[in-house]
Amino acid sequence: MRHITLFLILILASCLPLKAQEIYRPGFGVVLDYSIHNNRLIIHTTAGDFERIRQNVYTPYSWFNKYLGSQNIPAGETYEVENGAFVVRNDFIINHELPEYSVRFNSNQYVATYSGLFIDSVLHTEISYCSGAIRTFNDTTYVCFDGLALYDGGELITTYNGITTSSFFIYGKDLGAISDIYVWGTQWYALCRNALFSISTTNETIDTLLYLPDLDANASGRFLIDHSSEKNLLGFLGSNYFNLNIQENELELITLSPSTIRNIDVGTKLLITNQQGIYDADNQGGGEINYYAKGNYHGTVQYADAIYAFSNDGLFILNKGGAELLVPFEANIHSAQLKGNILKLGSTSGIWTFDLSSIKPHLAPASSIYERILIAFALLTLLFAIYIVRQKRRQSYFSNHNATRDRIDAYIDEHIRQVTILEVCSHFKVSQSRLYEILAPIKPGELIRQKRMKIVQEGLSQNSTIESISEASGFSKEYLRKFVLPKL
Repeated sequence: MRHITLFLILILASCLPLKAQEIYRPGFGVVLDYSIHNNRLIIHTTAGDFERIRQNVYTPYSWFNKYLGSQNIPAGETYEVENGAFVVRNDFIINHELPEYSVRFNSNQYVATYSGLFIDSVLHTEISYCSGAIRTFNDTTYVCFDGLALYDGGELITTYNGITTSSFFIYGKDLGAISDIYVWGTQWYALCRNALFSISTTNETIDTLLYLPDLDANASGRFLIDHSSEKNLLGFLGSNYFNLNIQENELELITLSPSTIRNIDVGTKLLITNQQGIYDADNQGGGEINYYAKGNYHGTVQYADAIYAFSNDGLFILNKGGAELLVPFEANIHSAQLKGNILKLGSTSGIWTFDLSSIKPHLAPASSIYERILIAFALLTLLFAIYIVRQKRRQSYFSNHNATRDRIDAYIDEHIRQVTILEVCSHFKVSQSRLYEILAPIKPGELIRQKRMKIVQEGLSQNSTIESISEASGFSKEYLRKFVLPKL
């Protein structure tokens, strides 16, 4: 009967739950239940207990793990055991596309990946690598892939590519890798690795509007096209925010960040993401930057007074309690697309689509009461250990009964040629103040000098040479000639 029951369980386990973000089953085992201990998610199975470390990563769990601190459990996830499997769902994940591709930019019909360009879900390999922006102007789509490719109706028109390297090559000039483009009539504005160019396709001329020769090699600028107008083109490059008056061809440059800008998010707040973290550029005084969150973030989006951040660790929501993990995955920089309440994020595992209106964050406490007790106990133990060590040293230095006047006097006589006050203190394990107390009323330095002068006088009375007197007393020959002998 027992074998029949186990067989039926395995049959049920073979039925996969629908609409699940993640399904876990340990080999041939069956999931029985799950529990959460110290913010750690433990899966109980017929093959033993396993801990979920991150998305689709599970490791054997032991009793010792509970002492290793808490984990981040994503706020938007719900868990169930169905048909012998552990099931993870997330109500605000609408879709997950192209999971086998690293998506760098999404522009509806066109999707840029490290493996090429998708057009209407079909992979086109005429561009083997694509990481820049994709823009559409007057039915023509401009794909920045380090070089520049133009498409019309999904068909390739032409490319502007370097001969030996992937770069934007036009009108006989190599402008470097292009990351973004804006088209205004017959005028193109190209944002390249360390410069902003104005290109007249009518006159076939190129003007350099901004050049930053010392820019970080990892820097990548972008135009803020959704917040630009027919007159003003906004964007950022390096640590600078710029406003280009297209009609007058005048550039206003503002340094907003102490380090390379990764993203500028224009919403109810002007949020800057740099190499240190995320802050509001409109709410800074002249002093130190007040960061919403510090860390290695790629950028932010704002929706309904909430701030969402994304990084190599996933999608987060920011608030006064810190950054709360919503979904764990590795997001890519410059990959966010927000339309209304729908957010699309490119990642190393495809495109994730979220409904931000359904997110109900529940920022977990920074640490549990159990963790706080352990931390407090550890700190008290450390402070007590430091106190004991200091007391022992104090007793050693101030209560050393071997440090008598006679013993110190004998030690100085024995080592008169090289003895110093510090050496006496070190040998007898006493402080300098304690040494002065023991030898009072005479000072230690004066005692050493008196003993050396006595050796000099004895040497002179025996007609010893200066060399022998110097060696016996510890005075140098020069010191004897200049300061000691003239006074005798």
